[in-house]
Amino acid sequence: MPDPFTTQHLIAPADDRRHTPGPGAKPLWNESWWFPFYDPETRIGVVTRIGLLPMQQTANLWFFVTRDGALVHDATTLALPLPEGDIDTGLQVGGLTYRCVDPLARWRLAFEDQRVQMDVEWRAFSPVHQWPFPPGSTVEDVPRHVEQSGWVRGALRLGSERIALVRAYGHRDHSWGGERDWSKMHHWYYASGEMGADLSFNAVKVWLAEDAFITIGCLWDGHETLNVEQLDVVCQIDPAARHQTGGVVTVHDSRGRDWRFDGTVLAHCPVQIGPTRVDDAITEFRVAGRLGYGIIEYGRQE
Repeated sequence: MPDPFTTQHLIAPADDRRHTPGPGAKPLWNESWWFPFYDPETRIGVVTRIGLLPMQQTANLWFFVTRDGALVHDATTLALPLPEGDIDTGLQVGGLTYRCVDPLARWRLAFEDQRVQMDVEWRAFSPVHQWPFPPGSTVEDVPRHVEQSGWVRGALRLGSERIALVRAYGHRDHSWGGERDWSKMHHWYYASGEMGADLSFNAVKVWLAEDAFITIGCLWDGHETLNVEQLDVVCQIDPAARHQTGGVVTVHDSRGRDWRFDGTVLAHCPVQIGPTRVDDAITEFRVAGRLGYGIIEYGRQE
């Protein structure tokens, strides 16, 4: 029998709600929710993010739609008013709204502007997993970060065309605290992939300097959420375009198993934040003959 601790949520429902900066909060104290998903039937990919910077009284919105490998809609806006509300009643920034229908399990994602309308349900198939943080650290010093895998269904309208999304592969994360200063990271690779309800992963490799990096990751095998014991994330970069074309995530989990997830980028969703370029690329992953979908994110200073 698996250890019951690993199959349970590692946060309480209240932890997924909106947070308030403490007295020691840094100027770039950040809170964000991120929901990307991809539907292989329609070949539609969507990347969404709501970011809050309460010490600056500003918010930002990422919203991308890709189709057949091309970016067809980008509504990203990086300087919007800080919103009211919380996830239970609906957190809205620009045309994007996140509402938690069932804590740690089900969300409603909606978006609307002149060209695009979206109304989908995100439903978890894995427990929430919290990335480890240094013992004794406070949330003002080190951000808290959770990840979770799920399915997405609903509808998307592009222009006058309505597209049904029946079973899209979805992910989400939620970060709060610390400081989100993108320029302090030399570069990084992040990857997450959903291979099916019984297998998903997320992993990051961050260079804080040119020759110093850290790695963090998690694997869900249908029974347990596991911190990985050994991990590497290698990104394949097109030297001319200077963007990622694919990547390989290798994992050695705490049960002694080895996993290799090979990713091929399908479409790019780039954001420019000052000197930092963040590209959340929709990606197809393969592992042991199985096919899944997710994200390879490549961040760097330009």
